Amino acid sequence: MNDSQKLDNMSKILLATSTINYMANTINGVIIDFQNIENCQTTTQSDWPKQIMAESLKNKQEFMAEMTKKLSDIVEEFGNYLNDNDIVCEIDMRINRAPCEILLLGMDECENSYDRAELE
Repeated sequence: MNDSQKLDNMSKILLATSTINYMANTINGVIIDFQNIENCQTTTQSDWPKQIMAESLKNKQEFMAEMTKKLSDIVEEFGNYLNDNDIVCEIDMRINRAPCEILLLGMDECENSYDRAELE
């Protein structure tokens, strides 16, 4: 019998999230490059390269927004599982409060002072 080693689920989750971090950073780097190129283009140049860059930039930004939504759904699913199975303690709630407020409730506008009483 072959006793091959295999990654456990926690290791696979860490691998997946690390890979997502790397991939998101790669796409974000391209977005920043595209924004810099778009900002540097002069009006004397033909408009079609700028239109292509703008469309490509928009597509990448939309993709990142879609991935953010999907990952936020995963965070919510993990949180619901922990909460439903009483696997949450006070420190967990404190640690997860800010990420959940940002990812799930959209509380990421610095100019807005959110009323926490309304959220609880």
